[in-house]
Parts: sequence; structure tokens; C-alpha cells
Amino acid sequence: HCFSTKASDTAKDATISTANSFASIPNDTISSLPNDESDATATTAAPPPPSTDTTTNRDSTDILQRLYQISKPERTLIYASAATLGITSSITLLLPYACGHVLDMAILEASATASTEG
Repeated sequence: HCFSTKASDTAKDATISTANSFASIPNDTISSLPNDESDATATTAAPPPPSTDTTTNRDSTDILQRLYQISKPERTLIYASAATLGITSSITLLLPYACGHVLDMAILEASATASTEG
């Protein structure tokens, strides 16, 4: 067999210990738990109103200032990386633009040649 008796004994022990843990919960607590979906929505509290506290904005500003201070030693590398990213992205976008322009010129020239011949 694939399963040993030792493994099945362990599973039985786990089931028994789970049942015993539920036995220690008082009955009034169990009866107050929601039974189905309708009970669950009835006992769910409404979310708190949105906070008007501005500490979140202040914390974000503090974090950005701290990040700016930490990045000082690597600032030239960060700027060089951003510039390289801009250049490579521009080159990547330039190729389809140039191909489209060449095709448009060829189509216009072919249509102009066809209209003057015909």
C-alpha cells in the first residue's frame, strides 16, 4: 500500500485534536457566528469613513526626500540610465515611423504615376 498505518494514525489524531479545539469554544460563541452568507453580511460592520488626515501626504513627501538623499551617490548613474532608456526607446519608435513614411511615399508615387499614365 502507498499509505502506512502511521500516516493514517497521524490524520486521525489531527481530526481528533481539531474536534477537541472546537469543543473548548463556548456554545454561545458558536451560536453567534454567522451560518450562511445572509448572516455574514448582516453582522459585517460598515467601513470607516475616509480619513481627512494629511499625515499620509507628509509621509510620502518624507519618503521621497529620504529617497532623494539616499540616491545622491548614484545620481549620475541614474541620470545616465534614464537618458539611455530615452534614447533606446526613441530609436525603437523611430524605425516603424521611418518604414511607414517610406511606404507612404512609395504608395503616393505609385498612385501619381498610375494617374498620369492612365
